[in-house]
Amino acid sequence: MIKTLLGKLHVIAALPEKNRYEAVILIHGLLLRGLYMRRIGVFLARNGYTVFIYDYFTSRKKIAGHGADFERYLENIASENPSLKINIVTHSLGGIITREALGRIDAGNSFLKDRIKRIVMLVPPNRGSDLAKAIIRHFPFLGKFIKPLPELSSSPDAYVMKTYIPSDYETGIIAASRDTKVSEKSTHLESEKDHTMIISGHSLIIFSRQAQKAILNFLENGSF
Repeated sequence: MIKTLLGKLHVIAALPEKNRYEAVILIHGLLLRGLYMRRIGVFLARNGYTVFIYDYFTSRKKIAGHGADFERYLENIASENPSLKINIVTHSLGGIITREALGRIDAGNSFLKDRIKRIVMLVPPNRGSDLAKAIIRHFPFLGKFIKPLPELSSSPDAYVMKTYIPSDYETGIIAASRDTKVSEKSTHLESEKDHTMIISGHSLIIFSRQAQKAILNFLENGSF
């Protein structure tokens, strides 16, 4: 019963009179859970998108493992909803996991690649996080308990620096002006289609009305 209830909370149907027949997959960041993305999901559903909230235990696997899991989740959504184009909205670590999954998809999953339309990343540590670097330098044992943390470091040899860069998808990135975890310059990707910054913090951005509007603009128009 509890599992069924949680399943319903993680799928939000599009408002019928505004139905665009497109899906949005939401993927959350480090040490959060899927329900933190629900406010964004409700907003997008009211604007015609069918929303699926991906939920995972962030600390248990490294980025490669999370990417493989997320690819399988995307495959299931695509198979069960064959008429829907798929968009992805990410927060923080979720953006890096999405890059990892897209690398796997582009390596040989043409069915799924053709279904993905646009991607919006909120405060992604695309070029690593100085805070993650400092934490691991002073408290290296934390990497055993929070497995992706060392991989998110801004060190040149960190895994995030080698993660696949999606070039075949329209990708928009939203940075936060008060972000103390990921700097604005670290959010950029060489392949980004558009980039903007809003007044918010790293975690609070998922509750920001300004962020919601920016996400919707990019999903609709491919620009902010």
